[in-house]
Amino acid sequence: MLFDVLTDLLGNLLTGLAVGVLQQHDKFLTAPTADDVGVAQATLQIAGEANQHLVTGHVDGIGTITTLKEVGECWLLKIRAPHAISKYVAKKGSLCVNGISLTVNEISQDEVSINLIPHTMQHTMMQYAKAGDPVNLEIDLIARYVERMQAWEQE
Repeated sequence: MLFDVLTDLLGNLLTGLAVGVLQQHDKFLTAPTADDVGVAQATLQIAGEANQHLVTGHVDGIGTITTLKEVGECWLLKIRAPHAISKYVAKKGSLCVNGISLTVNEISQDEVSINLIPHTMQHTMMQYAKAGDPVNLEIDLIARYVERMQAWEQE
């Protein structure tokens, strides 16, 4: 057992009791309030139709915006992704860009094309982006596990 976390939600107060490995970390045992521990959020429960992208907030690499231009009512975003990340990107798959989970329209070599709808441009930090800007990229969670399973079978 690596660790267990027992949580109790009382109104807006989330408290935690850490056991196992976490007992070795004094910060967690001596934290005066739940805020000092840094417990962030409850886990996502997937039920019914899964129509969301699965991302975690980890940065897998840094890409560069090569194009961001208005096309009709939408915007065309092109990103040069690091070669090591490009193999995880698929047409109609997801790619998280600066924390925004987006659907890939096309991928050619290491350049990813994404169509941004007006809502995305109006309500995210993409409205401030421009060609040449670096962007944090996160690959789809399923791609991560598929690669790991394939590697494990070869070990």
